Amino acid sequence: MKQQTEYIARQPDSAGNIDYSDAENAIWKTLITRQMACIQDAACDEFLSGLELLDLPDDRIPQLREVDRVLEPATGWKTAAVPALIGFDRFFELLSQRRFPVATFIRSRKDLDYIKEPDIFHEIFGHCAMLTNRHFADFTAHYGKLGVSATLRKGFIWPGCTGLPWSLVWCVTVTVSGSSVAVSFLLPVKPVMPSATKHRLALLSLYRF
Repeated sequence: MKQQTEYIARQPDSAGNIDYSDAENAIWKTLITRQMACIQDAACDEFLSGLELLDLPDDRIPQLREVDRVLEPATGWKTAAVPALIGFDRFFELLSQRRFPVATFIRSRKDLDYIKEPDIFHEIFGHCAMLTNRHFADFTAHYGKLGVSATLRKGFIWPGCTGLPWSLVWCVTVTVSGSSVAVSFLLPVKPVMPSATKHRLALLSLYRF
């Protein structure tokens, strides 16, 4: 998984806080405002409920401990601050321990619409909301244990497998012109759905694979 990146994760102070700049907080505000405006008729109820529980600030980047205060009592999960990119072994190890890896940098404005590396907005807004859901949280922890087992056995892990739980679990029904079609789907980090057609996404059973 390790690749070259121009981004460097921010380091917390002795109290565990990261002092993000006004410019970085402004980017968070732009991203969350834009995303909240486009998900109400697009995201599944479980995702929206998770966001409501997280109650993310819209004017600044949240500290990871703020996210943990919601995740831990809900499903036993916590975040784990990591560099911009981590290896497969560390990725699976963290998931198996109910620790969700979060890189503590935020994208620059030139990468506002798309970034290859998962930044703090992608990880918290895009993934942590669903980790408040018991079924999704249990599935993700189990997937991490399977990944650890494969790594210990020196089994081959295709790079795309690190995204497997997201592409498999984000199984949805898309209603278009009165017809429902089941598809597999990655949660969008930017608006991708036609504005002319309303799509309602319903989370299917997490274990029917």
